[in-house]
Amino acid sequence: MLAAHSRNDSGLWHSLADHLAGTGRRAGTFGKAFGSGDACRLVGELHDLGKADPAWQRYLAAADIGNKLSMVDHKHAGAFLCTTWGLGTFAPVIVGHHGGIPDATDVRSKMRSEPTTGHQAAIDHAETLGLIPPDPQAVIPPRFRPGPRPDSAGMRRMEFWLRMVFSALVDADGLDTEEHFRRGRREFPQPLGLSALDDRCEARRKLSLAERQGDPVTPARTAMFDEVTSKASASPGWFELTAPTGSGKTIAALAFALRHATVNGLRRVVTAVPFISVTEQVANVYRALLDDGPGAPVVLEHHSGVFARGESQSGAGLWSRLAAENWDATVIVTTTVQLLESLFGNNPSRTRKLHRLARSVIVLDEVQSLPWRLLDPTLDVLRELVRLYGCSVVLTTATQPPFDKIGSAEGVERRALLDVGNRNKVFDRTDAHLVPDRLSWDGFASRVAAESDGHRGQCLVVLNTIADAREVCGRLVGRAGLAHLSSRLCPKHRVDVLDAVLARLREGRPCTLVSTQVVEAGIDVDFPVAIRAYGPLPAVVQVAGRVNRHGLADRGELVLIDPVDGHVPPDEYKIGTQITRDLLRSGADPFAPETLETYYDRLIHATRDKLDKLEIQRERESLNFAKVAESYRVIADETTPVLVPYGGFDPTAIIIPDDPASRRHFLRQHQPFTVSLRGRELNRCKETGLVEEREAGVMVWYGPYDSVFGLSVDKEMEALIW
Repeated sequence: MLAAHSRNDSGLWHSLADHLAGTGRRAGTFGKAFGSGDACRLVGELHDLGKADPAWQRYLAAADIGNKLSMVDHKHAGAFLCTTWGLGTFAPVIVGHHGGIPDATDVRSKMRSEPTTGHQAAIDHAETLGLIPPDPQAVIPPRFRPGPRPDSAGMRRMEFWLRMVFSALVDADGLDTEEHFRRGRREFPQPLGLSALDDRCEARRKLSLAERQGDPVTPARTAMFDEVTSKASASPGWFELTAPTGSGKTIAALAFALRHATVNGLRRVVTAVPFISVTEQVANVYRALLDDGPGAPVVLEHHSGVFARGESQSGAGLWSRLAAENWDATVIVTTTVQLLESLFGNNPSRTRKLHRLARSVIVLDEVQSLPWRLLDPTLDVLRELVRLYGCSVVLTTATQPPFDKIGSAEGVERRALLDVGNRNKVFDRTDAHLVPDRLSWDGFASRVAAESDGHRGQCLVVLNTIADAREVCGRLVGRAGLAHLSSRLCPKHRVDVLDAVLARLREGRPCTLVSTQVVEAGIDVDFPVAIRAYGPLPAVVQVAGRVNRHGLADRGELVLIDPVDGHVPPDEYKIGTQITRDLLRSGADPFAPETLETYYDRLIHATRDKLDKLEIQRERESLNFAKVAESYRVIADETTPVLVPYGGFDPTAIIIPDDPASRRHFLRQHQPFTVSLRGRELNRCKETGLVEEREAGVMVWYGPYDSVFGLSVDKEMEALIW
């Protein structure tokens, strides 16, 4: 018997024939969701064909008794066989099933120089198992073929299809291998179907409404919810949910997605949110509406910090951890970073989940925050998901960008879930005031104090950068209830600050919160007045959504100030700030739909050549998967997490585990006590002894950590970041 894997705990070898058949069967099933069952089955059956090489079998037998022989390549044989059939496009998929799908040019070069001595055994084995299809070309569905003279769009279509095939392969390979070594590990209760979840969501929503009678905005939220969900029977496509902040978009979007998926036979709902803190908030809302108690989870929350709350080896904890590997769940809440970088990734662990997106509803929350420099490739892939993979995409925000005017999405049909012209007037609850003169930091702080004193000591202040927020906050020291939020605070610190702020607001006590942009997306605070430094118009509108959010006062107030020494992050943020300045100084109403339309028209015109700044589309057309993954980074600057002292946690006294698995668990567990530093900052801190690199690259902070401002490093950098 030829073996694919070593003996399991029962002493049984994993036969190569069984592994190829099992992987092919699973991959074929996954591929059916996007009309590619035959193609996925074929790469599954061929991926480990090189293990039929006698040299590889000797290698495995030696490893089983503790001897080490030189590694024998097993990945190129299946790729070689595909190439002889004219299916060379599958070669990167098969070659990359362990280390990541490589650039096609590198695969071609490697295969020309690779010895083929072991390939004959693989070919013979394929013939013995009956794996050679009568018409290999027929496995590629016509709609994914680039054609004899492919254009750019055809090559990008092929590139993303190969990613989906790759995803089906690596998931099937992982599951079949896991079944051999850990049989029965994924045996969980059958989850509720989408129709039952839709019914549960509606029942619990109505129960919650009954408990909030008398809330002045509840009738308007209900009317908006009814209008949105009434359109759930529409066929799959692009949808826009444009509604004011505080209007109940989170629940309305979920209910629409569940009902829309049920009506159209779609498979799951995936919601992506810009920030981890907001992702946790949305996941909690979803759980309250859908989960069936602590031991029966429905909602999968997936982001870099999710397992910090504890990792169980059984029950709900095990389900969450395993489901996160391949998104085998009905309702998923994740970060925008996790979703988008998976769509353009090449790493097996990152891309394993992609095939699950076929025939799903994808909700992109706060869609105005999509990275502008990546907009063209991002919209192109989202359009492909709708057009060729049976998906619906729902774009939710208070400030909807006109994506149908941009690059690859130009001309796409957008269907509105809410008639913006009929917004209930109860959501028009805040007035904007422009301070005509530019103010120094002293003048800015004085205006904050005056507005706070005139509104029960409560005021929200939002600046563009960390440096600016510190300038203002430092001038307000001594005020009752002064608080600060920025990315220089570790996640646990930010949660504690927000909890204290919410408590003060509930109790009517003084509270002045000076924040960077981290407060703008989805943070549910309600101040009587806010002050915002000039910034991009969507950011201004987002801050307005934190004012009189629940309609408890007749009117709220938003004060806009242009600080003399204020800093602005670069690129589209800086361009958008100048456009906003010009519009507001000309007398435009910041909350009027026509102002937002003008803003986006000018922004698109000014940045049209920057929507694919890194030329990712060109790399996609050349099937350069590794280069695309390297270039597509939602957060442009590479950052490194540094453990900081907070809340009794002392990173200088910790013992870091030696083995990789325990270390990964340790880092996830302590993620709430990390602050991310950019490369230049990190290097400077290491040179000055503020940061020390411990075992396996774990970074520890040895400098001061302020109870208000958190970690402080580089004033020049902090003038550019939030």
